[in-house]
Amino acid sequence: MAQDYIDKADQIDLASLNEANEEYNRRLASFGKTAVGTWGSSALAYQALKYTPIGPAIGKKAAKLSTVVNTWYAPGNTRNDKIALLYNHFKNNEVDEILKIQKMSPHFGNLDDPKKLVYNIKRNMDNWGIRTYAEQRALIERDRYARNAVAMRGSASSHKYTTLSRNLRHERLAQEMIDWTEKGTLNVERLEKNGLSKPKLTDMKNAFGSGNNFDDHAGVMKRWGSGLTPDTKISTSKILDVGGDLKAITGSATRDAQYQMAEYVTRFADLSNPDDIKSKAYERIYGMKNSKNLRTAKWNTLHKNVTDIDKEVTQFLQNFTVNKKGGFTNINFSPQFKPHYLAGGVNASVNMKLSRYNNIQRNILISDKYDVILENDPFQRKVHFNVTGTRDIKRVPRSIKFSNELKAKNWKKAFNQGAKLAMKGAKTLGRIALFKRI
Repeated sequence: MAQDYIDKADQIDLASLNEANEEYNRRLASFGKTAVGTWGSSALAYQALKYTPIGPAIGKKAAKLSTVVNTWYAPGNTRNDKIALLYNHFKNNEVDEILKIQKMSPHFGNLDDPKKLVYNIKRNMDNWGIRTYAEQRALIERDRYARNAVAMRGSASSHKYTTLSRNLRHERLAQEMIDWTEKGTLNVERLEKNGLSKPKLTDMKNAFGSGNNFDDHAGVMKRWGSGLTPDTKISTSKILDVGGDLKAITGSATRDAQYQMAEYVTRFADLSNPDDIKSKAYERIYGMKNSKNLRTAKWNTLHKNVTDIDKEVTQFLQNFTVNKKGGFTNINFSPQFKPHYLAGGVNASVNMKLSRYNNIQRNILISDKYDVILENDPFQRKVHFNVTGTRDIKRVPRSIKFSNELKAKNWKKAFNQGAKLAMKGAKTLGRIALFKRI
């Protein structure tokens, strides 16, 4: 990546730029050899790893890097491919970002004196409260584009400006997410300004539902890993409508072929007949595939990664279910379109049913389990989801927290919950007594 930003490879002493990271890289390689065997060896070992110092150490390093890993979602990437990408990202990202900054803003210094270049960039970052090279690069990219656009057209408003602004905001959000999941701290004002609400403490069943109601999305739990149970404690943040984020991520689901087939099948198919469901799915996706008009609506255009129609329909038949008890259908999938830099690959669960006027009613829940490193990272201390949709996610009642801690024999936590519950009860009794006196 770095070589795209310099004319001659020998112009810069890469070792000098990367000097501060070398000790960390040695530790990372050493830790990787010893920890892989422990990772997943048992549930107890998995939980124990969360409370080692490794998680915060990795988080501290990750918080300095870009939230975007190039080619992460390339078709065919295996878990091993992603581990290799991640390792290279940890090792090289800061240098890559410095090179991009220097290319766009040469006033910081030249490549002949890397230490002075880095010093000037860091001083500027400190003056403006910028935490990472990636954030600095994203800010320069956005402002540079805006200046040129205003000079040429009189306005910076455009799809590209929105995209560059989103990248900048999401670099900032990633820093807050890492602080929250690894240290339990965050800047709420900064979080909300850049597109996420303050985290709410809950559990999986309250967040996603576990029954047959129209707003329940119980299948989501299975999609996010076998280590999650209905009682798993989590936190959630809502994706806010800042800079068009909400519209973009909702649209990424509803324009996907999986959703389009589900809506068509729900409206027109005999849901008791598997063959008719399959036939209607083919009808819809071929309608999308054959749409070659440049003015075709987004929801009628296939994603470029959909190259095998039979495979896509087979995937749909695995993702689509009919909830006879609840009287609705569900499609549970990962959209191909990924407009949200922070969330990246999300899960979309959509319940649908026909109204009395033959219109589609839907309840949608889009979720992303935030991972500092990889999915089901055993070193990450908090399980956190960023969500949006029409389901109202509720907090876990304190009485249930108290009961759960008792069942788990977590005596200290049970005592704390019981004390808070008793205090709440005392306040309630006080209000009742005051009301009676009045």
